[in-house]
Amino acid sequence: MSGPSAASGELRRAALDMIRLGQDMLRRAATLDAAQGSVDLAADGAALILAKQAYDDRRARIEFFRSDIFGEPAWDILLDVFVQQQVGNRTSVTAAGLGSGSPTSTALRTIRLLEEDGLLIREGDPHDGRRSWLTLSAHAVEAMREYLTTGTALGRQQREAQSSRSAAV
Repeated sequence: MSGPSAASGELRRAALDMIRLGQDMLRRAATLDAAQGSVDLAADGAALILAKQAYDDRRARIEFFRSDIFGEPAWDILLDVFVQQQVGNRTSVTAAGLGSGSPTSTALRTIRLLEEDGLLIREGDPHDGRRSWLTLSAHAVEAMREYLTTGTALGRQQREAQSSRSAAV
């Protein structure tokens, strides 16, 4: 008979298997991209998967709870811009604000604070003076990657599973 710990262990193993499958897909995409001179997704595959999962999990909460009881727009913006940047997409200030789920004034204030902290870089759109693009600074990308792969429980589990596989070979 399997109890709650067995069930949670099975779920963790399934999640890690999904991450490994996702990483394999990213490696294959990176191989194709490298042949075409595109961005290398394999290097950031684990962090990308974990960031996307964290962002989607945060968005899913509104199915169960009122959206106004949660609020951490800075983290939502960092996750959103990180994910978009890792897959080669640009994020406008407007899209980042909408993605944060916060009021426009709060999102703009948060973006300004993230810029002042050196985490976000804002660049004007040369084709549309009304639009600005956001990217993470090199420091922010590294901090996000490090946090997602070592500072989260799933990231630590993934790293331990990779170490176990390496030791077994």
